[in-house]
Amino acid sequence: MLVGSALLLSDVKADLTKGSQPTAFPTSQAPPRNTSNQTREQIDARVTEPVVVARDNLFFDFTIGFNALLALFSGLLWRVSRRQSQIAKASQRAYVYVKIEKVEGIDIGERPHFSFVVRNFGNSPAYRMRHQTTWSFAPFPMAETYQLPDLTMHASPEISVPPGAESGGQLIAEMPLTQEQIDRALAANAKLLIWGKVRYQDTFKDSHYTNFCFFHAGRDGAGRDQFLMAPVGNDAD
Repeated sequence: MLVGSALLLSDVKADLTKGSQPTAFPTSQAPPRNTSNQTREQIDARVTEPVVVARDNLFFDFTIGFNALLALFSGLLWRVSRRQSQIAKASQRAYVYVKIEKVEGIDIGERPHFSFVVRNFGNSPAYRMRHQTTWSFAPFPMAETYQLPDLTMHASPEISVPPGAESGGQLIAEMPLTQEQIDRALAANAKLLIWGKVRYQDTFKDSHYTNFCFFHAGRDGAGRDQFLMAPVGNDAD
């Protein structure tokens, strides 16, 4: 009886001792972080960010450069096209020049009478062509700084001259020459001078001019009048 009681008491203590042991409560724990991956991501970010910025800057610079080249090319193309148009017009327009043919009446009591021609040596007609022409005695030799008097006379009637054709013109002095004019001209070693301006339009309706100035250089053995171009008053556009 005593033995059974002891055994029973021993079992009870064993159960109490077993029940008094601590019991762990269930908890959730985060998996350990991989520090090597995190470091690699940070390194990649530091490396790739400047590369992206440099790439964007390069693209921006390329865009600006391309647009600048495009604008330059467009400007050059416009200038070439404009130049070609100017060359085409220049090759097709009218050009005129003046040639003095004859002078008469250079004597006391006579009215000087000049004959000249205006020739179109261009490739299209000269439209609305008219001229102003006058004459005087001028010192000789003539300096390049010599100033021709203004043309104040009325222009001739407008005409059209086809390419390769010419139009004749005449200039007759209003008053006859006097002895005083002849003496003054001889004393100054002066030459007879004829000058003027021709205005006209080409086939493109652009206006042009030809200035001319010649002095009388005497007559040749056959009695033909000789005219030479003066150092001033000769230009055209």
